[in-house]
Amino acid sequence: LAMSGVVAALVLVLLIGLTQLTPQTIAVVAAVNEGTVLVLRDENSSFRTFYAGDMLKVDEGDHVITGESSVVLKPFELQKALLEPGTHLEIVDLEDDFGNTQVEYLVHSGALHNVIDDKLDANDRYVVRSPLLAVSATGTDFTVETISGTNTRVTVATGTVMVQMGDQTVDVAAGQFLNATAGAPLQVETSGQADKSSGDTMVVADIDATPVPVYAAPAVDAAVIGTIGEGAVLRVEDRDSSGAWFLVCCVDDRSGWVNVAELGVGNPVAGDAPTADTPSR
Repeated sequence: LAMSGVVAALVLVLLIGLTQLTPQTIAVVAAVNEGTVLVLRDENSSFRTFYAGDMLKVDEGDHVITGESSVVLKPFELQKALLEPGTHLEIVDLEDDFGNTQVEYLVHSGALHNVIDDKLDANDRYVVRSPLLAVSATGTDFTVETISGTNTRVTVATGTVMVQMGDQTVDVAAGQFLNATAGAPLQVETSGQADKSSGDTMVVADIDATPVPVYAAPAVDAAVIGTIGEGAVLRVEDRDSSGAWFLVCCVDDRSGWVNVAELGVGNPVAGDAPTADTPSR
């Protein structure tokens, strides 16, 4: 009996050691900003609907589908991914490999906006795939949009990403984009007026727990019509002449003005917002 106990203890120690040597799969925290979101669970082949304001956890293998809604994923510290409306995302890989972060998403359709606020280490991995190509990042702000199975758009706001399609590999830097088409060479272009018309300008509020006020006019003494919380997804409709204020939608189903500095955002996703003649006070 004593020998059996020793053997059992050794087996237990061995199992614990093997567990510690294996990369740990983690769950990612997600926040639903508006509308409804459908999550298909890989673990038990089930599905569940979540609603605006819900916080949920999704795992490797899960699918997240947004309709008219949007979702913010936060897999690791200083990493965020925004699923824009009309997006189908699969979480391919999500692991903590002895302190090295391993993230891989597959955008089946729609757009995924990624923000990595700190440069990743050499052993970290952050990859966003479409059915056509793969985008690798080390520390940047970029968007991958799957338009169809044979067409993908990559836009970079800050930093640089590497795009690989078949045996082609190109770097896309801040202010650049590419429209990849199956069977065609990868061509990097500089963002310009044509890029601005590609879609709505979107921003993700990068703030602390203190809500940011939304004003009826671009001035701190204007009436407050609502507030914005952390991770809120906003559509930029206009900018005042000073560039210090964005007109955003939607807060309580209406548009309002917010101070850009308080949002904690850099360049909007789809390029600079248009400038209005509305003066700030």
